[in-house]
Amino acid sequence: MVVFAFVLFVVVVFGDVVVADGNSSNSGGDGRQQGGHSLQQQKLNVLFLVSDDLRPELGVYGGNAITPNLDKLASDEGAVVFDRAYVQQAICCPSRSSFLTSRRPDTTKVWDLKTYWRQAGGNFTTLPQVFKEQGYWSVGMGKVFHPGFHDDAPYSWSEPYFHAADHGLSENMTHCFYAIPDDYSDEDVTDGMLANHAVATLQKAKEMTTPFFVAVGLHRPHLPWDVPQKYFDMYNVTNITLADHNTPPKNYGDAKQWSWDPQSGPRHCGFMKNASAASPPAIGEYGLVPDWLALKFRHAYYASVSATDRNMGLVLDTLEESGKANSTIVVFIGDHGWQLGDLGEFGKKTNFERATRAPLIIRVPPILEDGNGLSSRWLSRAFICFNASLSYLVGTILKHRVSATVQQRRESCENECPCRVCGHYADSDGSCRSASPSIVPTCLNQHPPLH
Repeated sequence: MVVFAFVLFVVVVFGDVVVADGNSSNSGGDGRQQGGHSLQQQKLNVLFLVSDDLRPELGVYGGNAITPNLDKLASDEGAVVFDRAYVQQAICCPSRSSFLTSRRPDTTKVWDLKTYWRQAGGNFTTLPQVFKEQGYWSVGMGKVFHPGFHDDAPYSWSEPYFHAADHGLSENMTHCFYAIPDDYSDEDVTDGMLANHAVATLQKAKEMTTPFFVAVGLHRPHLPWDVPQKYFDMYNVTNITLADHNTPPKNYGDAKQWSWDPQSGPRHCGFMKNASAASPPAIGEYGLVPDWLALKFRHAYYASVSATDRNMGLVLDTLEESGKANSTIVVFIGDHGWQLGDLGEFGKKTNFERATRAPLIIRVPPILEDGNGLSSRWLSRAFICFNASLSYLVGTILKHRVSATVQQRRESCENECPCRVCGHYADSDGSCRSASPSIVPTCLNQHPPLH
């Protein structure tokens, strides 16, 4: 599997990044004037947006959720939608530890929700840490890393990390979902608070000359699906249907106890919790969620995705208004998918398609764009090459800081980025170095083109 072939193509084709009087452009190596404008080399900013438990349910992916803001991002000039992006493991902490360190779970040693890779796997440099160490203003908020471990402070961030709290308003687990009454606004809910903090952060960045890496992690559509009533009202319940394949896999045998759990998510709340806790249980351990409840779950999930879209849109609009959009790379990602009754399961923690496939959209500024609204059906390498890809896009030289032997570092570099698609090869001392432009196209030619 390959990740971010697009970004490597962009780097090889366009070379140095420059900005001309507020408008991005490319230049020759001498930085001379082009078109009468004085060109000044400048590092690009990064806006890194993360959503929790979001499967590719966006409109741009052909999903059922109403998502005008993220659909617009996907169709913008310089945007590429990755249609076959798969995570390393469909659980929050392992997946985030993986794509934020560019390491597999077998390397980070994170397979659960309570392990910190720096203690278990190695002192790996994180994506925000790369930018911080290159002089960027690195700021994070919400759920970027999995909660705990001090959000990897002080390594990854230039400022104190920000968490919002609505005192339980959006964490009501009574029924797994809750339509928050209209007398509350988006700003009263945790994710709305995070969006407002992101707005303030970008407004502050507007006045700075230092390049920024701003990471915004929203909590929805993770359970519970508690969002304002207006997002439920966006959907006609008569149009909501059950999953297209909503029965268990056939001939599953003994594997079922390890890899299939139809109540993985809703076992913790509402009807399913009460049914499972009854004596004797009204619904057994592997009993399916009733159809009437499955429809309510799907409705609530879509509403949560629409609420997430609103908050992401607020952040994206602020970036445009700040005047920084033409010098900022935007990445939108889900940490993994979620099964909404697919194969009879509600939850994640499986290796099925709907759990492991996640949305991934990258928009680069005009200086780096080669078309707009593109789609890539390349089989993406599970997000593990973020460090290399974004670092090369912004002109930052990535140097892995790994507490390991030379041989281990060489294996880490070459095995994590096979076929040099991350733009790296292992030098004689085990360090990851830049692959030459003459090497990268040869590698990429082995894979289908963008379309």
